[in-house]
Parts: sequence; C-alpha cells; structure tokens
Amino acid sequence: MAQSRKVDISNLIAQKVTDDDYLQQTYILAMDYDNLQNLQSECPESQMDKLELLLSYHPDKNLKEVPDPYYGGDKGFVNVYEMIEQACENLLAHIKTENAF
Repeated sequence: MAQSRKVDISNLIAQKVTDDDYLQQTYILAMDYDNLQNLQSECPESQMDKLELLLSYHPDKNLKEVPDPYYGGDKGFVNVYEMIEQACENLLAHIKTENAF
C-alpha cells in the first residue's frame, strides 16, 4: 500500500519503547487501546501526558483505534493507510502550531 503511494517503508523496523523514550520523546502514540495500556503500564507517572492514541488527531472523533487492515476486506489497507495519513497530517499541524512554525 505505501509503495503505491510512493512512500518507502522498506527500511523501517519495529522496536520496543525504552525507558529513555519516555523521557526523551514528546509524543508516544499508540494505534489501539491494548498498546496504549501496555505503554501506560511501563511509563513513569511524570511522563503519562505523552501517551495518546494516534487517532486522537484524526478529524473523525468517533474513530478511536486503528483497525487491523487484514479484516477490512479489499480496501482494508487503503482505509487504514488513509486514516493514519490524515491523523499524521493533523498531528504535524498541531506540532507546528504548538511550536510556532
């Protein structure tokens, strides 16, 4: 899906959130409630405000969790990609506003 949108994700790898991440990162975003709860269980209390669901930045406030694209039929990956893309665009706008860019 990403390749068809000319987005190269071939070098991306998953990694576990570390203790340093909680201290050094400004945003730590989860795709769903299960991942958010896992992050919350390891996050220092003083850093909890950094944890959010990615879709909290999506304009459709009825959307909470990014669904598994495998269960979305033929358009599952397209729908999830567009959902994430829209949330990320809004997140970037938020960051720019917050930092007066």
